[in-house]
Amino acid sequence: MISRANLGGAGLLCFGAFAATFGMSVRAAQPAAIDSASVLFSNSFTLSGQCTGGDMVHRWSINGHLGGNGAAPLPNEYGSSFVYPWRNSDIVIRGVEVVVLAPVGLTSLIFGPAYFGWLFVGNAAADEIILSMGSDTTHGVNMFPGNSGIIFPGRMNMTPSTYINLHAACRWPRQVRILLTLYYSAADEEPNR
Repeated sequence: MISRANLGGAGLLCFGAFAATFGMSVRAAQPAAIDSASVLFSNSFTLSGQCTGGDMVHRWSINGHLGGNGAAPLPNEYGSSFVYPWRNSDIVIRGVEVVVLAPVGLTSLIFGPAYFGWLFVGNAAADEIILSMGSDTTHGVNMFPGNSGIIFPGRMNMTPSTYINLHAACRWPRQVRILLTLYYSAADEEPNR
């Protein structure tokens, strides 16, 4: 089948005239019906902080908002080192990706890379590690196979332990930035809100 997406508008018209000359039929491809449970969404967060030599789980600044205050914030309240639900309804986490971005700040320029001893992403709602990266790894991806994934409650069903956290240890005194991307689908069949 030849579609407008393959040939573009002018190409389809030219091919249509050619096909008509030789008795061929041409039809445009119809888009497939998509339900929201089969659509893969993503949400990315930039975490930054200064290496301490210990676990930085309570020391991240997420998307520019300072964390590490030790108190669990209300849903969507900034000032925490954790990623809280951003949708009202539950989602299924289908995968996670972490990219260690270039070190930032003068100390990183002087002392060199951060040299991560370890780094992992956890889902406190399910008490599971969803990605683990070894020493000095700068990129990691974990995509769950097929239709599998981990339920992450939405704001309507959250508890005090409904959050995603990033544990990491890197050499002091470097500043680091990490891009955390969560790939997910709707746990229900409602459109993304």
